[in-house]
Amino acid sequence: MPSHSGTMLKAIVGKVLKACAVMQGGVVERIIVHSFNEETLNDNLWPPSKFTVFNRLTEVANAASLHFQNPSKFFIWLSYYQNLYSQPCAGCGKILSDETEKDKLMPPVRRDFASMDKAYHLSCYTLENETF
Repeated sequence: MPSHSGTMLKAIVGKVLKACAVMQGGVVERIIVHSFNEETLNDNLWPPSKFTVFNRLTEVANAASLHFQNPSKFFIWLSYYQNLYSQPCAGCGKILSDETEKDKLMPPVRRDFASMDKAYHLSCYTLENETF
């Protein structure tokens, strides 16, 4: 288990996901995302999710934590995942897409940093999609 110092926050977004974040110096230093129903042990919060979608979401959330200078904006951005399984991709219009990893269908796990309400599959997202 990685050692950490600072403040640990747990965030629950609807009945979709739970995230554990370490805050240090007023910024989100690290975050891991699991399914709302996924069991995590209190003494070992850092194992990856057993679900591919939440591992991809962990990667996206860690990138987002670097983007947002204000932690409250980061957590507002994270709250837009409440509709993870119902919001279609702004790129292709589908809810599920074959993300070419062992024929797994994935929902749009990327949310626009600026508008926050646009969802994209990783294969549909490009920097041109981002609204600055």
